[in-house]
Amino acid sequence: MNNRFYSLLGLAAKAGKIASGSFRTEQEIKNGRACLVIMSDDIGQAVAEKLRDCSNAKNVVCITTGDRDSLSHAVGRDGRSCLAVTDEGFAAALLKLLSQDSAQ
Repeated sequence: MNNRFYSLLGLAAKAGKIASGSFRTEQEIKNGRACLVIMSDDIGQAVAEKLRDCSNAKNVVCITTGDRDSLSHAVGRDGRSCLAVTDEGFAAALLKLLSQDSAQ
């Protein structure tokens, strides 16, 4: 994962466009405000399944990338294994950065 992805994630958090933690992430999905769900590679299986099911039901893109420490550091909160991006622009830019990384 490149630093531009985490820098953009941090910028989204500072702009108030990130909900973090499993409860808040699930709320944002259910309320239709989540544009993108990001889960860490080391998230608990039960939480991951719950968020994937919820995301699928609401047609929200759900990705797994990075580890808990990287996501937590990017958004300035400890112990965050999942995030909901609530802004379409940030979500699109983050997905674009991920696709560029996988193409390289």
